[in-house]
Amino acid sequence: VSVSILAPDCTLADGLSTAVMVMGAEAGLALAERLEGVEGLVVTETTDGRLVDQVTSGFRSEAPPR
Repeated sequence: VSVSILAPDCTLADGLSTAVMVMGAEAGLALAERLEGVEGLVVTETTDGRLVDQVTSGFRSEAPPR
């Protein structure tokens, strides 16, 4: 349904988000895990219509404190 990539620059993030969407969540997040400075979030839809978040190990799911 959706892919968000955090990367050192926007061109890399844009290209990787497209690649991860095409590759699928499992393979795409595995790729992101192997790349230095890259984190990712993939939102998929289950067969019963629920949305599920899948993230790389370093992806922060909460905003940092101010």
